[in-house]
Amino acid sequence: MESAPSVGRRHQFFGWTQSLLQALIPHQVMVCGAYQRHRRGVAFEVHHTLPLSAGTLQALCDAEGTLVRSVMAAWVAGRGRPLALPLSLLGEAAAALQTELNLGELLVHGVSRPQRPTEIETLFMFASPASSLPKTPLLGTLDLLLPQLHRTWLRGVSTELDLLRPAAPVTA
Repeated sequence: MESAPSVGRRHQFFGWTQSLLQALIPHQVMVCGAYQRHRRGVAFEVHHTLPLSAGTLQALCDAEGTLVRSVMAAWVAGRGRPLALPLSLLGEAAAALQTELNLGELLVHGVSRPQRPTEIETLFMFASPASSLPKTPLLGTLDLLLPQLHRTWLRGVSTELDLLRPAAPVTA
């Protein structure tokens, strides 16, 4: 965790999660979402070490899609606590994940926007195919790691948004 402050870009975040975080929260698929003011909503990205079909990638990134909206609603309904969300509860939206990746559940946690507990600031989803790890310790670990995940992901997103902005013209 001591290396988290040195992460400043999304690709560094991926490397950080695959090395240090992997030992604490084993996963092969991680979905990260952050509220973006200019979009007035949460934008999601998928980080994965498994091959994923284009349809699965789209479903995991689509903040307006049935799957992601169901996951967000479940996390909000759980009052912002970490949860192990069985994909069977998400119906048809999760059928492709269950079939393609042999997933049974997602570990989900996030941060709500200040003074708005039903609005998401950041949301993280973790999955591993056919994982038999006990979920209770993982949820506790995820809860402890959330502040670092939140800060580190937002720093990477913010840095890259700043790099995309055109430089101010130089006036003499």
